[in-house]
Amino acid sequence: MARKTLKLVQLPVPPPAAFAATGNVPLAAGCLGVAANVHGFSNRVAVEVVAPSLTDSLGDTELADRIAADEPDILGLSLYLWNVERSLHLAREVKRRSPHTMVMVGGPEVSADNTWLLGQSGYDVAVAGEGEETLAELLEYTLEGRDVAGLAGVSVRTPAGLTPFGPKRSAKFALAQYPSPYLEGLVPVEPQRSVYVEGARGCRSKCTFCFYPKAESGLRLLDASRVEALVS
Repeated sequence: MARKTLKLVQLPVPPPAAFAATGNVPLAAGCLGVAANVHGFSNRVAVEVVAPSLTDSLGDTELADRIAADEPDILGLSLYLWNVERSLHLAREVKRRSPHTMVMVGGPEVSADNTWLLGQSGYDVAVAGEGEETLAELLEYTLEGRDVAGLAGVSVRTPAGLTPFGPKRSAKFALAQYPSPYLEGLVPVEPQRSVYVEGARGCRSKCTFCFYPKAESGLRLLDASRVEALVS
């Protein structure tokens, strides 16, 4: 049986913002790709993190053409404040070219209280919260042909509209459970581009404008020796 294909995309900050040309590092997409492999899907799902050299240089039409050319089974988009509208436009364009592609969205913009996003079209599945364990469950259900509606942190588009998000998934796994996407070759290390080393997730503060308190109030740290190994 041919492997399913999963493409993961993060669009950049639009210019003329600082670091617009070099600051787009698809670390979250890379972490999802690593999670798919760690959870044993490497023989069943071919994962590609679309290179930032493409997402940062191609226009909407050419980028949609490139992503949809081989009609991927699943497209995942990381939604942030700076790219959400363009990402949804890209999703609609890919879907128009490849109707069978299942489009998933995740990231800080995806939550049950973002009524603007929930009113938009272009995606089939929305994932709230950290995605590593949710992606593994989504892939398992999808490969088995099972309905993913009701899974923790997941909302699904139906003919009647989006389903309510499943129960919140508590993010308690140790960061060391997943290797770095840089070391796994899913995110490039390039002289002209920033490199982000994730040494912690979460925040002890409860700023009302921030996404973190909505997700997890705790703080998880990567062991200092592992951080040192990553940057050495």
